[in-house]
Amino acid sequence: MKWIVANLKETKLFDDTIKFIKIVKKETKKTSNQVVVCPSYPFLASVCEIAKKSKIMVGAQDISQFEEGAYTGEVSAKQVCSVGAKAVILGHSERRNLFLEDNKTIAKKIKLAQNEGMICMVCLSIDGKKGYEEVLRQELRELFRSVSNKNDNIIVVWEPASAIGTGNSLSPEELEPIMKTIKTEAEKVLKYKTKVMYGGSVNLKNVDGILALDVVDGVLIGGATKNPHDFAKICMR
Repeated sequence: MKWIVANLKETKLFDDTIKFIKIVKKETKKTSNQVVVCPSYPFLASVCEIAKKSKIMVGAQDISQFEEGAYTGEVSAKQVCSVGAKAVILGHSERRNLFLEDNKTIAKKIKLAQNEGMICMVCLSIDGKKGYEEVLRQELRELFRSVSNKNDNIIVVWEPASAIGTGNSLSPEELEPIMKTIKTEAEKVLKYKTKVMYGGSVNLKNVDGILALDVVDGVLIGGATKNPHDFAKICMR
C-alpha cells in the first residue's frame, strides 16, 4: 500500500472541489492505496461528508501554530478535526518561502496536530545537494524533538524546490539514495519505522517509477490534481 495525497492548494472553487472529490471517490473504489485529499479550509466539511464510507481520508493543507484564541484568520487543529479532517500537510515549501515558517513554528503545529490524533505529513526543506545529510539531521531534530513517539502518525515528505511546479521531477535513480537516507535518519529520531513520501512534479508519466522504489511510501501531488480523472488513475497504480 502506498499513500497518494492530493494537495489542491488554492486552485479550486467550491463546485470544482466537489466535482473533484466525487470523481475520485467513484474511480478509486478498488484501490489498495491510501488516498488523501486536502482541499481548502472552506470546503473541508463538505469534502469530509462526501468522503464518508469510502477509502478516502481528508486532510487540511495547514493548521495554526496556536491551539485556540484571538488569532484572526487562523484555523486550529481542533477546528479542522471537528469537521472530519484526519490528516494535515505541515511545513510545505510554499509555507516556508511565502509565509516564512521555520522549523520552530512547524514543530509547534506538529505537536498540536498530534494532540488531536492527526496524521502529520511533514515536509522537509533540504535540497538534496552535496552535504545535505548534516542539514537533514539538524532539521529532523528541530522538527521532532518534542513529538510523541507513542504512535506512528508522522509521515516525512521530501519535495525538492527544483521540482515543485516545474515539471522536472527527479529520476528514480536520483531519488532512491536520498529517500533512503531520509528514512534512515528519520527513524533514528522518531524511534519507529517511518513512512517517507516524495513530492515535486509527480504525474501519470513518472509516478510508476517513483512508487516502484521500496524506500518511497507514497507521493504528494499538486499540479497533477488539476484533472481528477488523472489523479484517480494515479491512485489506482
